[in-house]
Amino acid sequence: MKKKIRIFSACLLALWGFVLLGGETSRAETYRLTVGSGHPADGAVWVGAIRDFFVPEVKKRVEARTPHKIEWVAAYGGSVAKLGEVMDAVQNGLLDVGLIVIPFKPKLFIHNFTYFTPFGSPDIFQVAKVGGIVFERVPFLKELFEKQFNQKFLSYGTSSSYHVVSNFPIKKADDLKGKKITGAGPNLPWIRSAGATPVQMGLGELYTSIQTGVTQGALITVDMNVGFKIYEVAKHFTLVDFGAVVGNITSVNLDRWKKFPKEVQDIMLEVGKEHTMVETRMTKEKEAAGIDVLKKASVNMPLISFEEKKHWASLMPEIPDQMAKDADKRGLPGSLVMRTYLDELEKDGFKFPRRWMIK
Repeated sequence: MKKKIRIFSACLLALWGFVLLGGETSRAETYRLTVGSGHPADGAVWVGAIRDFFVPEVKKRVEARTPHKIEWVAAYGGSVAKLGEVMDAVQNGLLDVGLIVIPFKPKLFIHNFTYFTPFGSPDIFQVAKVGGIVFERVPFLKELFEKQFNQKFLSYGTSSSYHVVSNFPIKKADDLKGKKITGAGPNLPWIRSAGATPVQMGLGELYTSIQTGVTQGALITVDMNVGFKIYEVAKHFTLVDFGAVVGNITSVNLDRWKKFPKEVQDIMLEVGKEHTMVETRMTKEKEAAGIDVLKKASVNMPLISFEEKKHWASLMPEIPDQMAKDADKRGLPGSLVMRTYLDELEKDGFKFPRRWMIK
């Protein structure tokens, strides 16, 4: 009888251990993960948020709440994958976790919905909130990563409102006529309608390109301007407020993801959800500090009036509708995404200089 009790007790202990481990009795593992980006962590706040929050927080929570450990290997600044290569590197397993800058990956066409909305909200917190609503209302935006690109969507990040940095003064849209202005790609129509010559270029090339006359200015945020020191070669920073954007996505290789126990997966998703607002706060803080840097550097910072924004917007075609229809033709939910974003911004109290319509 005593032997049967001992056996029964041992079974109970084993079962209790199984429950405590979330249904797993596997031994503790150390996961060595490479995390990378095309931009450097010091100059780009969106990469800094990965380095300073996502990476250490995942490690801390995994080691505090599970028997497992995480060892991160940093590959920022294009050391493994350059700006337009990060998503492919995650897909192929060269990176375990990557920060994808949306405009530089054509396969993420409709994920540029904030870039397809010129003169959208300059409030980065509002864009982070409404962008999140779009991701929830249109599950395709997250599911595409798993279905087509062998990766798991972890989080999205924001960038502050875009302006124009230049080596010549700008007071109105007409001042851009005949000037070479760079951008990320989806935002180039913002200045094409004003008569500028658009040039797609990454931030890492911009300083030298302005210095050597390859370009005369760029669509850029305050933190980009300061982080990459563009103000040293372009002393005019026109506060246009084209709008804040959802600019990046963090993902993990799906094959790697499937090897993590559920408790590790849950922690990554948990930290990923928090990461969006952490990055948004970091960006806002860096933007405020950046304005002070620009003032101390005697940068000329004229403010474009709401009336001039209305005029500038009137020069543009119906960009959101055009992009929506283009996406629809590609089999993407373009009209749904664009309509949701525009409607939700308006419901949240934003007033457009020009109310874009999705026909």
